[in-house]
Amino acid sequence: MYKVCSQCKKHKELNDFHKLQKGLYGRHSMCKMCRKNTRILRSRQKVIKTNIYLVCSDCNTQKHCSEFYINRSSNCGYQSYCKTCQTLKISKSMSKLENYAKIILKKFIKKNKKKIVNITVQNIIDAYHRQYGLCAITRHKMTHDTDVHQRTDNIWNMSIYINPKLTKITEKDFKLVIHFIYTAQNLYKLDIKQTLNLYKNLVEDTNSKN
Repeated sequence: MYKVCSQCKKHKELNDFHKLQKGLYGRHSMCKMCRKNTRILRSRQKVIKTNIYLVCSDCNTQKHCSEFYINRSSNCGYQSYCKTCQTLKISKSMSKLENYAKIILKKFIKKNKKKIVNITVQNIIDAYHRQYGLCAITRHKMTHDTDVHQRTDNIWNMSIYINPKLTKITEKDFKLVIHFIYTAQNLYKLDIKQTLNLYKNLVEDTNSKN
């Protein structure tokens, strides 16, 4: 079945129109493409006010509009939550296990360009649960926190640990460790004994401060 678009006047199939219960044949009068173009045109023509104050829908704080990102599709021209809250939302989202696994896998592949890496995000998630969320070497509880700058280098965060001599990495060739282990052995070139001694001192120092 065909219908004429009220905007471009072209005969188009019903699938080219969005559904609308009260519309002719249960569809909008304008086709999908024309509706899209209309929205784009309206957003470009919208004048964004630059000296107003808005209340963030998340923290309920009144702030100057410069503290909000522009969103031309909204009535006021800005997002409903402030930049600070949006940053925190992104950080919280990136700290979820699956998203964090995607981040560290991407970094791992980038750092090991000369190796064949056959590891998936699901492999990392499975390893995390298999290890009960504990570092494979120290048995320390691993975190998966991404800060507001989207950094993942907290020393207690989990990292992918492999034998550096391997040229091909599969799901059987890696373990998850706290980032401290990765840093000590890869950046400071410490052996396992030196690494564990340093870890022990770090934990004792942290506990004494608490």
